Amino acid sequence: MNKKISIFVMFGFIFLLSSTAVFANEVLNPREGDSYNLGNTIVITGFISLNETVKGAEVSFYAISPSLNKSAEIAQKYYSFDKDSPVTFSQINKGTLTWKIPASLNRSDDWKILVNVSKGGENLLNITSGPFAITNKISILVGLNSYLFNLGEKLNVIGSALYSRGDTVDGIVSITLSEKTAGTVLADTATSKLGYISYSYTFKPSNAPGNYSIQVDVKDSDGNYGTKTITNIILSNRLNMNCTINKTSLSPGESVLVLGGIKNVHGVPYSGVNVSALVADPTEEKTLEYNTLSDQNGNFVFNIQMPKLASPGKYTISIISNDNYGNTGQCDLTINVGILKNVSASLNLNSTNGYLSNSIPFSYIIKNNGNVNLTGTIKLYIDNNSIALDASNFTVARGMEVTLNRSWVISGTPGNHSLRAEVFIDGEKLFETSPQSFTIQEHKNKKYLTFKLTNSKRILLLFLLIVLFIIYLKRKDIREHFWRREFEKIKKKKFTQG
Repeated sequence: MNKKISIFVMFGFIFLLSSTAVFANEVLNPREGDSYNLGNTIVITGFISLNETVKGAEVSFYAISPSLNKSAEIAQKYYSFDKDSPVTFSQINKGTLTWKIPASLNRSDDWKILVNVSKGGENLLNITSGPFAITNKISILVGLNSYLFNLGEKLNVIGSALYSRGDTVDGIVSITLSEKTAGTVLADTATSKLGYISYSYTFKPSNAPGNYSIQVDVKDSDGNYGTKTITNIILSNRLNMNCTINKTSLSPGESVLVLGGIKNVHGVPYSGVNVSALVADPTEEKTLEYNTLSDQNGNFVFNIQMPKLASPGKYTISIISNDNYGNTGQCDLTINVGILKNVSASLNLNSTNGYLSNSIPFSYIIKNNGNVNLTGTIKLYIDNNSIALDASNFTVARGMEVTLNRSWVISGTPGNHSLRAEVFIDGEKLFETSPQSFTIQEHKNKKYLTFKLTNSKRILLLFLLIVLFIIYLKRKDIREHFWRREFEKIKKKKFTQG
């Protein structure tokens, strides 16, 4: 442009009137205090009026920044002014006068529109707008569906991206999710359409519980940029549990009822969660396990039956919940199992009767039904006598039984009696067998045959004895006769053969 006076010299005379009187001159838009982004289009409006007719005047439109010492040409037109006839910028431009702010333009808050009217190198008029700002900042407004999450829950980011004048932004959205200790755990992109930002992320079981932040960056094709960071997003893997128990002291074999409920970190009942009840034996490496699922209201029930041989002592019932995403909860309850001394016995007789002074075998079978080892004495009684017929010491482990083989020399009065056994532990009778009937029999006197021998009987008896003796002798002679006869035959036969 062939101008002898620079734009900045003209700007120095912005408040001085030229030699040609001005009737009405004003830049209506942009207004003082307005703000625009790179790439925005400014509609420039205003009026110019001269107090004399000027044909073929040159009208130049500029954007200038005194602080940056920068200027940008917008348009240059020729127009013939009639005296005292205001004309609009659009009349001079023969259409709406606009300026698309270049993406490379330097940013400042003191940009102005300068309008210069001249002819033949003579400056006829300079007018400027009020200062306005040109920026590359994008305003981002975002919100989250929550600031507290369990694993497996979805983080929703919703917001808007706006230019400085409130126009919506179409651009690229960068999402960065970071944990305070672990650092960046996610870097992803999305798009903003008509200024709308929407992004979702589901926390995975691999995400470490902790304090998270999310950074949302938006950038458009003209280099405008905005960022927003939201902090103190808490990720937890804990489930809230409450547990109650109907009693804390019980005996072996008794049941205890455990009631409870599960809620997520938001305090909402959590259904379908795996719940386990673990009961550890304090003296052995044994654990009882019960399993269930929480119902639609997040509640659960366990009816825990202690083993009949549960060792006495303090037990911890651990109620543990686990969902499918790695969230867990636990509450611990304590119960006390008391000492139970419970024993039973049987008396086994080999017979239901016997004779006085005879010895009969019998046995005791003693079973320990309690939860501690027992040492005691079992005694045998007859009828209601308090003096034991037999006393045997024994030791039997919990849950086990022992057999004692004994014998009894029958004593007492003949007749029908009852026998029973009683078991004593630490001097206290804990068990008594049912009475068994037993009959004691006596020996009858043996009667021997006696004869009163008369003389005639004695003679007869003597005669019989003599006859028997003679028969014996005769039988002996006969045997010898036959023996000699056979011997002679054998001898004769051997002689003949010889």
